[in-house]
Amino acid sequence: MSETIEEKGTKKRKKRHIIAPVAIILLIAAALYIAASLRRYKSTETVSSAKIVNASQSQYLRFGKDILRYNGDGAILADESMNTLWNETYEMSDPRAVLSGKYLIIYDKKGSKIKVMTKKGIIREITTNMPVVSCDVSGNGVISVLMQDENTGHLMLYGSNGKVIASGEIHLNNKGYPVAQAISQDGRRVMLSILTVKNGSLKTTIDFYNFGKSGRTRIDNVSKEYTYDGVFPEVDFVKGGRALAIGDKKIVLYDSSDSPKEKKIIKPGNKMKSVFHNDSYVGYAADEKDDDNELKNTIELYSVNGMRCFKKPVDMTYDSLYIMDDNEVVLSDGRTVTMYNRFGVKHFSYTFKNTVYKIIPRGKANEYMIITQDSAEGIRLR
Repeated sequence: MSETIEEKGTKKRKKRHIIAPVAIILLIAAALYIAASLRRYKSTETVSSAKIVNASQSQYLRFGKDILRYNGDGAILADESMNTLWNETYEMSDPRAVLSGKYLIIYDKKGSKIKVMTKKGIIREITTNMPVVSCDVSGNGVISVLMQDENTGHLMLYGSNGKVIASGEIHLNNKGYPVAQAISQDGRRVMLSILTVKNGSLKTTIDFYNFGKSGRTRIDNVSKEYTYDGVFPEVDFVKGGRALAIGDKKIVLYDSSDSPKEKKIIKPGNKMKSVFHNDSYVGYAADEKDDDNELKNTIELYSVNGMRCFKKPVDMTYDSLYIMDDNEVVLSDGRTVTMYNRFGVKHFSYTFKNTVYKIIPRGKANEYMIITQDSAEGIRLR
């Protein structure tokens, strides 16, 4: 028997009754999200405190929920209360640390030591026979090492078991001087920045190597190559397998394909004074003209897929500018710390009593670890 008009109308009304509560929940969630994004904090509450010694002589990184502290004498992994989980000693002149997934590497730039670690401590050590220019590690433990002797650059890939799985040479006379490299999260792709001088001007070649199936038919595994004016001292693979190259005059964003294509070229009106990025966003500071045609120190932020998040002048004088894992942009002069969220809202501004060397997200909303000369304090924004 066919439905009557009244029965059909009743079913439609029931559907509307079901849909309405869902829409209300979504609206409430959106309102709460917008309110949180626009909220500003002006004070702090201390939730934990621990004593440390000579904080200014070390570097700090968040490793999962824990805090990594490292310098030329060794590395310490501690929990959020600064209780030591492990302590590894070594001697390095210029230690650098790189994190990816469960893996951590600490290497001696221009030295020969590479320490491979997890949250359980050191799992292996690699000693090179040439000075190391840079190292990177994938999420599955593949390590890429760029080395340099007198006339040749050497790129080597080590598997998670420590064995060499690929290697190649870059001859300075023919190709140029390799200055930076990065490996993708899956360990299949490597990008290399190579500096050359052509007709009296500096140029950089960005080479993409593919060590997966699609790269086997390529000459020397090179899947794509780009050449730009200027110097590109930093390259990286970021969220979603995308890549970026940071130069002295521009930032280039690439897609995640096996033969990466340029997604966006960010080119400020004036020379960039500093550049910062994490896995999801990249930004820069430069002197640019405002609406009154006056030069202002301006910060601009983009997502790694090429969308501009905000552009705004900043009046604050600062010594350091960086973006944290929670996507807050931090400006600090050592005492006064200002944070902007990814929408360009000044989320927090506060002057601390002691010099602040580092701010690290604690993994909870609006909670951070503040590293000063003699303490590590957990704070909550208020």
